[in-house]
Amino acid sequence: MKETPWYPGSIKPVRDGVYKRRFTPVMSAVFSKFKGGRWHFFSETPKGAARVPGVSACQNEDWCGLAEKQKS
Repeated sequence: MKETPWYPGSIKPVRDGVYKRRFTPVMSAVFSKFKGGRWHFFSETPKGAARVPGVSACQNEDWCGLAEKQKS
């Protein structure tokens, strides 16, 4: 899966969609949906992240974009 460079959590995506996020240096990167200016809870897969409804309390973690369109 191709990815964009990593961005600091203080910068938010310009488009809604699923992104890869890293919460700590020891935790593996996971996927979260960004929608309506807010990050949602994470999932281990992009497909799972697209379905998660709840807004996360963690809004400032680093993230990178998925440079390939994800299959629904």
